[in-house]
Amino acid sequence: MQNSPAPSSWAQRNSPFPPFRRRPSALPCDTVLIGGGIYREWVSPANGGLSDDNRITYAALPGQTPVVSGAEELTGWQPVQPNVWTTSVDNAFFGDYNPYADAIFGDWYTDLE
Repeated sequence: MQNSPAPSSWAQRNSPFPPFRRRPSALPCDTVLIGGGIYREWVSPANGGLSDDNRITYAALPGQTPVVSGAEELTGWQPVQPNVWTTSVDNAFFGDYNPYADAIFGDWYTDLE
């Protein structure tokens, strides 16, 4: 992470970035430079910008492509038919929260079975 306007203060130029939640908090007018890779986490900055002229900017390092995604990677996908795939996820994957425990209903819902 680099806080502008002092590029020389960035000590970890060749080191992997820690997860967003373990980085120092950015402040208005800071630019946070992010290295390439997939960051599977929820980002909730502790601070926000003060105005269009005093915002916090998040940007990729030159030549890098960071992807911030709250999604977990699922494996074990099997084809069912063309353009249809399936995989199983154990309920323990969700910890104390299972988003599939809620009944789904509505005039938009079509049961495929």
